[in-house]
Amino acid sequence: MTEDSRGLHPLDALLLDCLHRDPARLDRAALTSLSEAEWEDVLSRAQRQRVRPMLHQRLLALGGPAIVPAATWASLKAVCTSIALFNMYLHAELAVVVRAFDAEGIPVIALKGMHVATALYGGVGRREMSDIDVLVPLEFLDRAGALALANGYTSTQPFSIATDVAVSPHLATLVKGRARLEIHWNIVDPQCSYSVAPAPLVERSVPLVIPGATLRALAPEDLVLHLCAHTAYQHRFEFGMRSLCDLAMLVERHGDTLDWAAVVSRAEAWGWSRGVQLTLDLARDLLGAQVPLEVFRLFGGDLDSQVRDAARAEVLGHEVRERRLALGVSSLANAGSVRGSLRHLFERVFLQPEELARRLGVAPVAGRWNVGLYARRAIKLVRRDALDLVRLLFRRDPQLVTKTDRRDRLMSWLGLGAN
Repeated sequence: MTEDSRGLHPLDALLLDCLHRDPARLDRAALTSLSEAEWEDVLSRAQRQRVRPMLHQRLLALGGPAIVPAATWASLKAVCTSIALFNMYLHAELAVVVRAFDAEGIPVIALKGMHVATALYGGVGRREMSDIDVLVPLEFLDRAGALALANGYTSTQPFSIATDVAVSPHLATLVKGRARLEIHWNIVDPQCSYSVAPAPLVERSVPLVIPGATLRALAPEDLVLHLCAHTAYQHRFEFGMRSLCDLAMLVERHGDTLDWAAVVSRAEAWGWSRGVQLTLDLARDLLGAQVPLEVFRLFGGDLDSQVRDAARAEVLGHEVRERRLALGVSSLANAGSVRGSLRHLFERVFLQPEELARRLGVAPVAGRWNVGLYARRAIKLVRRDALDLVRLLFRRDPQLVTKTDRRDRLMSWLGLGAN
């Protein structure tokens, strides 16, 4: 299959048309002409992009079994049923957590999937989720962690509030059965240049009703910003289509009441302008999100076409036809000099003690044991990244070179340092 006029693989283009907010974009004849093998490829792409329930809903509206091969339709229907059941399980667990926190006077704000599946998609089964994300004010974090542990959750690594607050926006992941719980005190990494103070987010939060409980959610303007920051700054657009679908749904549901001036002013105040502008542009371009053109004028400067193309390629290339590449590898490749490379390697190995402990999943230690932990860190990096470095620096693997160049362009434009 040859690329379409936008430079997209035809099946990527078809999937985008299925997800587009304008149903007229989808050519029914294009769907009925697909072979069973091509349909399986479409489903595989939807799986990697984590948008299978959205695809199922759009195809169902077009007749479902009438246009999709029986075996493929049965497979999609079964997996979406499984997703819905898992999401119901997660929401039941969230309700338990909310009731326990509420009994202790701890405010709870649902984040990401737990919020948008209910408030935007109109049902817990219409968006894929993998865990439970909640935000509590920092002063309640210690108590919230203790309550979660008392309610049957266990930590995936040694539990340390001080360590987690120093290096992460959330406590170490907690597990109970199939449920994974992340208790946030912030929505972005506290160590990063784009970090924000979380208290105003709590103050502006709004009520949210889920099955079995009532809690809080980010205000719509803050949700726009969180989705954009999560896509651009935390994942460098290597997160697939799901967040862009969330944005498109959010704008559709709240577009008439969204205070876009507040979105732009907060983005500027937090240093997020470029990432928010680029993410909104992608959501409009790829999915037809009805972001008013005036919003882009409020941001000021025009988007660099090469940056737009790089971001689009990262979104669409999410685990599709591309080898995964650690951020540190591409940053090292673009260090620019031997001195720069050595400085980057030093920074990658010799993390702050708290972050080192968190990365290795051990309790914070001091003194002579730190030497052993730094050695473990170096060995882990070599095992994980050495082969990719050889392919990139010495064999000049075309795929990795392209990936590195795209990533470097985006990180430079967003003002992100080496990672």
